[in-house]
Amino acid sequence: MQLKKITFLKVLILVIVILAIMIFINARKISGLTFEKQSDVEYTATLNNEIYTVLFRPKHAISPLFGMATTELGTKFALVRDDLPKSAKNFVMHHEIYHLQDHARKSTLSMEIHATLGAIPYAPLGFLQTVILTLADADRRNLYSKKFF
Repeated sequence: MQLKKITFLKVLILVIVILAIMIFINARKISGLTFEKQSDVEYTATLNNEIYTVLFRPKHAISPLFGMATTELGTKFALVRDDLPKSAKNFVMHHEIYHLQDHARKSTLSMEIHATLGAIPYAPLGFLQTVILTLADADRRNLYSKKFF
């Protein structure tokens, strides 16, 4: 029994170390990201001399998503739900900007994992809020079950 506990602990520590390394590597991709408020519903984000537009939208416009990254006519947009708590908005903003500059990922699951890990250090409370809000929202749970399983 003692051997199983030690093995489990070793595996757990290894998983935590791997996650920490992945978070560090992914977070570096958006280090230096800055946001400048333009209005109550718009921010300009700058990363590596590239400009992104962050727009806050009502829940009904993009629900069950918390955010969305898109490009229209050469402008890169991050849409973020305006009903989220401030920390969650901050996390989603970082997450969506990560998507807009990440061209290495091919699968949706890989894109989501890397964008999430990259945004965690910049808004850890926001990450926890989005997890809790997702668990509490049946539409979001259904979205993820259809998207990934």
